[in-house]
Amino acid sequence: MTQEQLKDLRIRLLNWCCFRHLNEKKQKPSLLGNILEELTEFVRAQDEHEQIDALCDIAVFYLNANPKQEIILGYAPAVFGNLRIVERVLSLIFLRTGTAENVPNFCFNNIKSRGYDPYKCMDETIKEIESRRGQYNNEIKKFIKDAGAYSLGELQKKFANEPECSITDNGDSFVVRLGNAETSYVKWHKADYSKCKLEKQPKKIYKGSFNAGLKDLRAIAKQRKEHK
Repeated sequence: MTQEQLKDLRIRLLNWCCFRHLNEKKQKPSLLGNILEELTEFVRAQDEHEQIDALCDIAVFYLNANPKQEIILGYAPAVFGNLRIVERVLSLIFLRTGTAENVPNFCFNNIKSRGYDPYKCMDETIKEIESRRGQYNNEIKKFIKDAGAYSLGELQKKFANEPECSITDNGDSFVVRLGNAETSYVKWHKADYSKCKLEKQPKKIYKGSFNAGLKDLRAIAKQRKEHK
């Protein structure tokens, strides 16, 4: 992840917040609760993609609640084990050191340690967020999504036991009819992390380096023996 890529992500998140009338004042009080919710999802994740999704969501919540904070990127040792990751994220939430020790960078490094490109993963996450519609609920301090679905199959499964149900795909939404009632479901984008894997770099093989090293060691040993 480069600073230019991070800037691109932050601009997109800022535009999303502005369009939905979300600001730092609204999102700051709910930051801890939202991150705790995502950490719970991380611990309960059934596969690697669900864990990556939780890490990306944590980064999104933090960036949205701290739009003016400088986020320094850099290498930070990956932490393994669910409980250790939970502990580390919580310890970083209110830490402002001006170093790479910050929540987003921690998430990015842990995504990378799993063999995924953090920028591509965040891009997929934000695409999913951008596809959602809804409004901010002042009582529970949270953005509430309008009814939506990721696919026609998802709705067909949901209403499988409703014999009088009909579902229409209208391009950017689905319309579900139950008798005389009609409900519109926004078509959400589903983040696809399978296409965010890091490209494997070919290993460099240095022919003769081992033998050359042995010759150097023998030469040093010979010189030491001559000096005795």
